Amino acid sequence: MKKIFFRTFFLALFVLAFSTMPSYAQKPLKGGWTFTIQSPMGALPIPFAFKAGGKGTATVPTGALQVAYREKAANISVSLEAPGLAPDGTDLTFVIRGTKTDTTVTATAIVITSAADPSTPGGFAITTLPVAGKRN
Repeated sequence: MKKIFFRTFFLALFVLAFSTMPSYAQKPLKGGWTFTIQSPMGALPIPFAFKAGGKGTATVPTGALQVAYREKAANISVSLEAPGLAPDGTDLTFVIRGTKTDTTVTATAIVITSAADPSTPGGFAITTLPVAGKRN
């Protein structure tokens, strides 16, 4: 009976010891990345620089755009305003939601245009585009 008790006790102690060990977190999003957005005009690679504090920049042909982001474990959310970057010269708002590993991002970009569309809940034309990202 003592033998069963000690085996059960040590097994429980072993399980408890490993359950309280810290899990290894993924690398933060911080750093240089290239997000490739699959648009109707083709693949658009956009360099991103994510900094501490949920801020960063995206480099587009007209210059650097300010970015706000957050991450929680593998989930990420990135947002930016792109004035005049629509093919017709109007403004765009991007919200990118997805997941990351240490070296890749798989996401969807929700693109909100400045074109009125009363049939949508937000009142503006909205489209979604696939996004793939790689750490530089």
